Amino acid sequence: MIDTWQQELPHGITLSCRASGKRGRPVLMFLHGFPEAAFVWDALLEHFARPEHGGYRCVAPNLRGYEHSSAPAQVKDYRAKYLVQDIVALMDAECGTGQPVAALIAHDWGGGIAWNLANQHPGRLRQLVIINSPHPGTFLRELQTSPAQQAASAYMNFLIRQTRLRGWPKTITSACSAFLKAWGLRRPPARPARPSARAGSRLRCARSTARCGTLGWRAA
Repeated sequence: MIDTWQQELPHGITLSCRASGKRGRPVLMFLHGFPEAAFVWDALLEHFARPEHGGYRCVAPNLRGYEHSSAPAQVKDYRAKYLVQDIVALMDAECGTGQPVAALIAHDWGGGIAWNLANQHPGRLRQLVIINSPHPGTFLRELQTSPAQQAASAYMNFLIRQTRLRGWPKTITSACSAFLKAWGLRRPPARPARPSARAGSRLRCARSTARCGTLGWRAA
């Protein structure tokens, strides 16, 4: 079973969260990538919450700018220090002030937050699991010296160029349409049925990629 709620943080940000498992148990915290949302972790949240798999409290926030989480308008509000601040505050809410999570698991752009958090607050996690997100030092070295990595990362330039961003609504809307189709969502029937919780979450995720918040990550 997945629980959902809006977690208000002391510094004025709210994160929409998903979780499975009892409060008070060791916490596994999961950070999603782009263009995703917290629901991508649902199967793992339920898996690791089961007693036979550790009985953990498993928590996955929708990061700043995604789904129903706060989406500040200013690009500067998506700098790494603020994204890390959000997760540390969520750890305080789940584990108690200053207490560590059993593990921080992160994918893609969520991995960038996790690397920063582990560097700045090593006492806040017992284990770090990174999926498809290189260590910042290694990534910087390859960006500077590897033509292959430069080519692989060139897509980021599109999302931070102001001349291109002027036309972002049409571009991102088209991308979201392809994104939904790839995940099995099609044009609704004439009398649409109530969407499943998973389909609804996917739709919110796709919409969130069209918000300035998610683009703010790239530009920041």
